[in-house]
Amino acid sequence: QGTEDEGPPDPLPEPAEELLEPEEKESERAKAKFIERKKLEQEALKEFAEKLTEARAAPAKVAVDRGEEPAHKAIRWHCRPFMELRASL
Repeated sequence: QGTEDEGPPDPLPEPAEELLEPEEKESERAKAKFIERKKLEQEALKEFAEKLTEARAAPAKVAVDRGEEPAHKAIRWHCRPFMELRASL
């Protein structure tokens, strides 16, 4: 502290600019990277579904929580119209 002879103490120096801005956390970077990757995947899936629809093989959701055999049966059932139209398959 300054004495009466020296006058008031010098003010504290201003903090650097990079210290004033909040630092991005690692979890926020990972979350942003994950979201970007998922957006790219969704775009690719959408494009793939459009191509399948153009080829008259409309995509369908199949529940697979009941086991392997019912899932295969459901997939074969959904693929039946597509397979019947193509004698070469």
